[in-house]
Amino acid sequence: MNYFIGILEDNYTARKSLEELLQLLPEYRIVFSEGDYNAVLNAQQDVHPDIILLDEHLENISGISIIEKLSSKFKNAYIIIITGDKDEELVLKAMEHGAKGFLYKPFSFKDLEKAIKEINSGSVYLEPDTLNTLMGVLNQKHKASKLKSEVVAKLTNREKEVLDQLLMGREYKSIAEDLNMSYHTVNHHIKNIYLKCDVKSKGELLANYKI
Repeated sequence: MNYFIGILEDNYTARKSLEELLQLLPEYRIVFSEGDYNAVLNAQQDVHPDIILLDEHLENISGISIIEKLSSKFKNAYIIIITGDKDEELVLKAMEHGAKGFLYKPFSFKDLEKAIKEINSGSVYLEPDTLNTLMGVLNQKHKASKLKSEVVAKLTNREKEVLDQLLMGREYKSIAEDLNMSYHTVNHHIKNIYLKCDVKSKGELLANYKI
């Protein structure tokens, strides 16, 4: 099977190394290799890539931020992020934007070949250590979300109404007017909300409970 590959990497040496890796086998054909993402987005491509190798740290822009634009231009292409940063939050963000794989620099031809073949077969490609750590992060997020739900469930209906207003960034006076209650009553509800949510300020509340 032939694989059509696009490369978007602004480091010349790294880009040439990728080209050399892909040229080791005749089944890999490079349809574009660029350092400038605008050149890729604006170019007319006779052949669309099956896989795009996208560097996360492009000049003046994050690779993740252009995943959706690349996916829109090359509708059937799978995107593999290549990076030197082992950051699980980065992996989650990339996957949310549509990336199908992650490769950490430096990687071998075998790593690259395995990623391409697994993704083309319908799988998501992550290195085992990254996958295990990522599962831990997701479990923690799930537990935190569940805990937040349990805490918010302890609030009265009126406190929930005040909480909704707080999470929208409303000030106490505006909340009082919207909910037809006195400023003193709003302040009383907010004190109870802080106590039940185990926070000490509006900033802490927003950081921990805003969805």
